[in-house]
Amino acid sequence: FGARDRARLVGLERAREQLDAMGGRLRLATDDGSAGEPGDVVGLLDRTAPGFPAPLVIHACGPHAMLAAVARWAERHGAAAHVAMESVRYALAHRQPRVRDVLHRGAGLRSGRPRLGAHRVSGRHSSEEAGVGPDLTVRIGPATLRNPVLTASGTFGYGDEYAHVVDPALLGAVITKTVTLESRAGNPPQRIAETAGGMLNSIGLENVGLERFRREKLPRLRALGAFVIASIGGETPAELERLLDALEGEPGVEGFGINFSCPNVARGGARYWAVARRLEGTLARLRPLTRRALIAKLSPDVTSIADLAKACEQGGADALTAVNTFVGLAVDLERMESRLGRATGGLSGPAIKPLALARCHEAAAAVRIPVIGSGGVMTGRDALEFIAVGAAAVQVGTATFVRPRAALEVLEEMRALLAARGIRALEEWRGCLAGAGDGAAARVEGHA
Repeated sequence: FGARDRARLVGLERAREQLDAMGGRLRLATDDGSAGEPGDVVGLLDRTAPGFPAPLVIHACGPHAMLAAVARWAERHGAAAHVAMESVRYALAHRQPRVRDVLHRGAGLRSGRPRLGAHRVSGRHSSEEAGVGPDLTVRIGPATLRNPVLTASGTFGYGDEYAHVVDPALLGAVITKTVTLESRAGNPPQRIAETAGGMLNSIGLENVGLERFRREKLPRLRALGAFVIASIGGETPAELERLLDALEGEPGVEGFGINFSCPNVARGGARYWAVARRLEGTLARLRPLTRRALIAKLSPDVTSIADLAKACEQGGADALTAVNTFVGLAVDLERMESRLGRATGGLSGPAIKPLALARCHEAAAAVRIPVIGSGGVMTGRDALEFIAVGAAAVQVGTATFVRPRAALEVLEEMRALLAARGIRALEEWRGCLAGAGDGAAARVEGHA
């Protein structure tokens, strides 16, 4: 744990408590020597790393300059991985076998080991590749997805960070972190707080900005063979127009997710876009700018998600995502303050699944365009619940923080469950509880 001086040791006691609970040990350094050892965290690594058994895995969170210094150290010393995460608990607590060589922020941070690439992923093969199981293809506007499991924006990085764990080409689509015209540093810490059955986040749309996204991120995803949906966000309709216009000509982008629902920004967030007429008018301006799929992501914290869904359909959206995170608050009683840097954040995880299912059901009943269900999908059974209430596809988000292969695991479990019930195509299951498929409902009853 490092900082410039004692006064900047924000979160030290919480980190100490978490490490103590996990049987860990905390070493401390400050640049001026006012607390702990004099120096920085790289100096601590120099002094302590030789005593750790190989392979060494480094987990780091903090300012970009510090992360860059740690990354250089890792490369020089052949460390297995470099992780940038928002919470000591998430960085250290979930040390399952599948997470040993976990996420990293760029190529070259696992020196002496294979670089990114679909051919480097573990040799597990999906039954889809073998040509068995039900037909899971999904049509979203002009796009055809090979299956209905997508990664949720903001939980899968830009896609390449997970490529050594999951082959992104096996998923229905990778939805990128939301991209804005200019790069954003995001909200101040703390950005993540664990809650009962879920987590709160207040990232604030941190991203590299349009130009770096085009120059650095998209080429990597294209090389991996991923079906890419670029998520874009703006404070005004004009900003969204500029983003769409810039990305429309990029090869490898199959669709656009329009983030109308971020709860963690002061301008251009969920409250601004929770107006049906504004949504319809904005999508009507965006529709002529692209022939690719337009997917509107909606907030759950609205009076009527059905009204917003209808507005998006009338404006020209090809599909909807229902829903983004719910606004929530966690309190630190010892400090008598919010556990986040901002008062509130977005709640995700299993705790919100019943609420998200209800919003998804309502939206799917209101429109004819496909609805993509999102919120608490942890297993294949969860995914099938969303599809049963009318969703055409699902997004896996928070589960990925606990199990990096979660999206692929959800896909495989869903495929196995459908096959066990004799379902030959996903469309037979879709809407079986929403009244959209009487034949599917009869089939479900026959195989209960």
